[in-house]
Amino acid sequence: MSDLFNLDVQRTRLSRRHGPEPGSAPAPTLPELSAIQTAEAKLPRPDSEDYLRGVSQEDVVRHIIQDIIPACNGQGSSSRYYGFVTGGTLPIAEWADNVVSRLDQNVQVHLPAQTIATTLEDAALEMLVSLLRLGDWRGRTFTTGATGSNVLGLACGREAILEERGQSIGEVGLLAACLSAGIRELQILTSAGHSSLSKAASVVGFGRGAVKELRLSDTFGIFARALPEEDDYKILRNRVEGIELADSITVDGHKLLNVPYDCGMFLTRSPAILQSVFTNPNAAYLSTGGASTIPSPLNVGLENSRRFRALPAYAVLLSEGRPGMANLLANMTALSRQVAAFLRGSEHYELLPDDGANFNEIFMIVLFRAKKSSLNDELVQKINATRQMYVSGTSWKGEKAVRMAVSNWMVDVARDFRVVTSILNHVAEGKVFDINNC
Repeated sequence: MSDLFNLDVQRTRLSRRHGPEPGSAPAPTLPELSAIQTAEAKLPRPDSEDYLRGVSQEDVVRHIIQDIIPACNGQGSSSRYYGFVTGGTLPIAEWADNVVSRLDQNVQVHLPAQTIATTLEDAALEMLVSLLRLGDWRGRTFTTGATGSNVLGLACGREAILEERGQSIGEVGLLAACLSAGIRELQILTSAGHSSLSKAASVVGFGRGAVKELRLSDTFGIFARALPEEDDYKILRNRVEGIELADSITVDGHKLLNVPYDCGMFLTRSPAILQSVFTNPNAAYLSTGGASTIPSPLNVGLENSRRFRALPAYAVLLSEGRPGMANLLANMTALSRQVAAFLRGSEHYELLPDDGANFNEIFMIVLFRAKKSSLNDELVQKINATRQMYVSGTSWKGEKAVRMAVSNWMVDVARDFRVVTSILNHVAEGKVFDINNC
């Protein structure tokens, strides 16, 4: 039996869920620049005599271990990778993802007599809908992420509008359907929508210029519905009330659910429209051979060939359950709020967007800037230069700002607060930060 399927062998790896081994050194958040430069120098060169000549598997493994791994960022090994709303990978999800690679299922056609894959995918989506307290959403599928899900959502919305006028873009195309229906313009109304929405608008033929302010977009904020039912989170839960009334919802699994990249989910209240747009016709060999309440994934999404990305999500939802997910999200929120309190009391920094806001309004994103403009101009670079914390740069009211997104399962509130505040103080005071002194 492969060690991958040997529980005794895997038990130690799974135990990481409960914290690092005593005495283990903290993992760096970013690699040293020298490591990246070394890795770049070791990459194959097309002008080399031995280019694509082939080497032993052992040499490839040695190269990846010695050169490539040290040059990758620590988003999967450090709790302080706060850029881009990047979740980590729970140990159970990592194991499940390795199983996915080993089994190599192509989850495209619902064949319940041949594989459990599509039935499990549907079960995972049902668990997600229940976790988020959304009610009955029958239109659902796994995607590669928010961009793919937004493409599905816009395509469904587009089809729904045209169907009201007796046309189907899925059958006759966008131009013919709009001309026949007398439609000259389509708009996408958004409220501080995710940037992937504009990309999706371009893909489906609306154009980026069609995106206008005023729409529901909630790739990670929706997880506030899974927070503990306590007063500390009442404001956040109230702010996502009514989201179940939307026509469609985009969810990123590789953010707060902490499953590996890439993994997204798409939910719609109109499964018939979803299938109308994405049905893959005229291929008898791709038929299920019978009616089923579970549609073949190739008929409800972009891809025909699909990775079994549902398995890690299924493993996390089954393992953590509602209490475990609530605890994970509460830890992220606690660290975010403690850092916000530090920033409000700091002589060096300003908490954004409102320095006087109620801390109970904070979920897992902290926005701030330095009070001194000279420091603020280089703040992101200086923080990231410590290699022990990574943040994203953004802007607020025309000025540079820092966005810290806490979304990793490895959050240790006390430890990470100590490291983060020490880094921020050292950066503001022009001192060199050493993690060993923290």
